[in-house]
Amino acid sequence: MAKIRYVSTKVAEDGNDSGHWNTISRTVSELREGGLPASNVELREILMPILGQRPTHDEMTPELVSVCQEIDRFHASRSIVDAPTTTRSPSSEVLKVATLLENRKVVLIGGDGRPETKQAIEDAFRLKELIWLPTNSHVSFRSFEPHVSRTDVVAVLLAIRWASHSYGKIGSVCERFGKPMIRLPNGLNPNQIAAQIMQQASDQLRVNNRKRTK
Repeated sequence: MAKIRYVSTKVAEDGNDSGHWNTISRTVSELREGGLPASNVELREILMPILGQRPTHDEMTPELVSVCQEIDRFHASRSIVDAPTTTRSPSSEVLKVATLLENRKVVLIGGDGRPETKQAIEDAFRLKELIWLPTNSHVSFRSFEPHVSRTDVVAVLLAIRWASHSYGKIGSVCERFGKPMIRLPNGLNPNQIAAQIMQQASDQLRVNNRKRTK
């Protein structure tokens, strides 16, 4: 466990280094073969911060895949949402994103949609609708294509903590339909969502909005 903790810090520092992940995969396999459950809390807490940098399933051992799936299920069941429970002034980034998304529809992939969370996100960005598509290990990323392709959808949010890693392929679908895909590594607080949208897709949203108004 100490080895995994150490190598995980290297992943956080160096990015998605295949050598680091190979070490993590081998060590997790040894622990699982020794009887450690895939849902082990200590292992989950170590890997959680770097889960968004994990390789594809084909590049991981079955033991590491099972651990990642348990982490995804844990987050989905908790529906970890940092949406504010009290009224407070929106951040400047939330206001900027609201001007880009006002009266538009956005798709959110990942987790198990909760009405109160959905409403908080819709209110923060003045959305016409947040189309929240829950995920599980048996759903193909291709099932999201009809939603992404809708002409009234302007962006796709991918909650990578909760979405199966294979859903990352939805990026190619978004590209095909000219929709920006925004990865959300830090939860569903509107402030965090706004920061990721501004960093990853603000320019494309502005260009797309100009095209629609012509």
